[in-house]
Amino acid sequence: MIKSLKLLEKVRSLAATVETTLDLVAMCDLEGISSYINPAGLRMLNLDEQSSGIGIDLTGFISE
Repeated sequence: MIKSLKLLEKVRSLAATVETTLDLVAMCDLEGISSYINPAGLRMLNLDEQSSGIGIDLTGFISE
């Protein structure tokens, strides 16, 4: 149980970092379509911060 609580705290800390960083953080599939973009990323992409960030084509930001 203690290991689970420690892991949960680490996940919460990471989530808070991703949500508050000034850098763009996104997750996308192999085609470059987003499933998540953090608030700073939404601002950088001039998207409404209430947007889910789902379905945005990020191929222009992916290097091979």
